[in-house]
Amino acid sequence: MRILALCNALALAHVSRPLEIAKILRRRGHEIVFAGHGKYLAAARDAGFATRELPYVSAERVVEAVRSQRMGALFPAEEADGYVEADLALCRELEPDLILMDNRLSAVVSADLAGIPRVSIMNVHMSSWRRIPFVSLRNRLKRAHDSGLGERLLRGADWLENRIEAVFYDQVMVGGFNRVRRRRGLKPIRGGHFEESALTLFPDVPEFNPVRRLPAHARYVGPLTWHNDLPAPRCMREGQLDPDRPCVYLTIGSEGLRELLADAGQLADSSVQIVAATGADPAVRAMSLPANVFVEEFVNTDLLYGTLENGRPRVNAIVCHGGNGTVYQALAAGVPIVGLATHEEQHYGLKRVEQLGLGIAFGRKVFRRGGVASVRKALVEVLRNPRYRQNATRFAETMARCAGGAEKAAELIERHPACHAEQGQRIQIGKKVMATM
Repeated sequence: MRILALCNALALAHVSRPLEIAKILRRRGHEIVFAGHGKYLAAARDAGFATRELPYVSAERVVEAVRSQRMGALFPAEEADGYVEADLALCRELEPDLILMDNRLSAVVSADLAGIPRVSIMNVHMSSWRRIPFVSLRNRLKRAHDSGLGERLLRGADWLENRIEAVFYDQVMVGGFNRVRRRRGLKPIRGGHFEESALTLFPDVPEFNPVRRLPAHARYVGPLTWHNDLPAPRCMREGQLDPDRPCVYLTIGSEGLRELLADAGQLADSSVQIVAATGADPAVRAMSLPANVFVEEFVNTDLLYGTLENGRPRVNAIVCHGGNGTVYQALAAGVPIVGLATHEEQHYGLKRVEQLGLGIAFGRKVFRRGGVASVRKALVEVLRNPRYRQNATRFAETMARCAGGAEKAAELIERHPACHAEQGQRIQIGKKVMATM
């Protein structure tokens, strides 16, 4: 089977998730081509997959839209139509049997126009089935659940807020693509249903990201976290980490990382060691840093997260931006979290971190007011208070029960009816998918 993976390569997670599935499918004899726009498309190329560049919104425009909260400016209909046409041209060239999509919104339109079945990877919180909305009374109260009348009131408030958010998402994020659908003779897809497909894969844990109910076309597969083949961090290979001092993993995106590392002495004193993942940011790597800060371009977290000879964990806490994959990797290792969110999707996950007692989280407003001292205060609390480690350790058991997400996803894709159809049947299946959304 030939699969075209259409992904939003501006974010690593939207490439790494289909990439982990693609590794399994490739071993089973399938051909996968990755296509999209963004620097993280290189992750698929480095893993030995063919890649194709497609036009899409620029990273600079996304950053500006997030900062200004003018998300509606990202996908005007005229530009959206161009992205769809580029997808279609590639589909005509490659003639894929299936499209595997992760957050490339144009794929929802192009797959249906081409009559090609699609499978979606999307988090519960981006779907119409999420139980907890982005903005809710529950989040403000930091309650995971209540009992009796209190829980019924919270659920009612969550339902109402989810309906409001669906209308907002309709108009702001996917309005341009729905206008393209109408122009090309397709029905619009409303609210959080937009990215769903005949088979929708939730790379989530229900205890962390619950649904109101699980629809027939959706499956929890568990986290799809990136596993790379990088060597252990240099500070580990060279024996520079002191096993008797706490170790903190710092990975927070280049802009936030510069702010924190510029005042690394204030972030943590010499009793704490910091392993910082800088990415390909020369400005960070050129900084003069204290001896207790170890800089790595990219980190193999499978090796960094682990136990020392005395049985204690190597990493005692993580300071991160709250990205879904990063949070799940930490929780799988039983590592408590200090989260500094920069946009609403990160806020969502970090609110759950706080509700479940797995760490401390705050946003850019708090950081702007308190600076590095606010992060240091949270980090000191997480390192000193044993309840965060205990809660994270218990949640790691939940994560272990949801392991093997890529294998589960690959099996579901192979069992999808479209995978066994002839070309003429595939077109009919594609039309049926479009009509039922």
